[in-house]
Amino acid sequence: MTKAQPSMGTANGGGHPSAKFAVLWDRLSEEIVRIALICSCICLASLIAIGTIDTLGRLVSRPLLSSTEMSEALLATAFFLALPTVQRNRAHVVVDILKQKFGAKLRYISEVSALLLGAVIFWFLMSQGLIGAHSSAKAGEVAAGLIPIPVWIAKCASALGLVITFLEALRQCVFIFVWPELLPEPVSLEQTDAEEEQ
Repeated sequence: MTKAQPSMGTANGGGHPSAKFAVLWDRLSEEIVRIALICSCICLASLIAIGTIDTLGRLVSRPLLSSTEMSEALLATAFFLALPTVQRNRAHVVVDILKQKFGAKLRYISEVSALLLGAVIFWFLMSQGLIGAHSSAKAGEVAAGLIPIPVWIAKCASALGLVITFLEALRQCVFIFVWPELLPEPVSLEQTDAEEEQ
């Protein structure tokens, strides 16, 4: 697993008010992303527990009721709540072979383009997620099964994960123009391989 890279310059905001504001914004975003990741981990732990209980129950012909519906809801929620961490660490999949051949200017342009395009994509996903979550919550949507599973909760939590991801992407778009020193370098495949070897 790739370690999160701390934001450069976070420890020292400098004396300028705008720099202090940037550090405060960065730390606030970091805490929100961390909370989302903790919730994602709780979902994954619950998913493992449900799978274990269901598997053991099947051995004695007493499977856990609606385990499939619960697992599907938890898996989707875990994914979308972990997405802000991926965005903050800039750990999305990157084609390193091409990037290594870029010069400094081209690399900067590619970084800016990736952040801007990412923000637009996450805005679209967020808007669609919020629409879906609102409709689901309004209808009180539940999964059909022996035990009614409130799917609307999972959809709302997933939409929240997309909101946090979009806000983090928007922050990075601002920072790359105004406070680029506070942004971590994108995680590369070489970095990941080096950490795995250690």
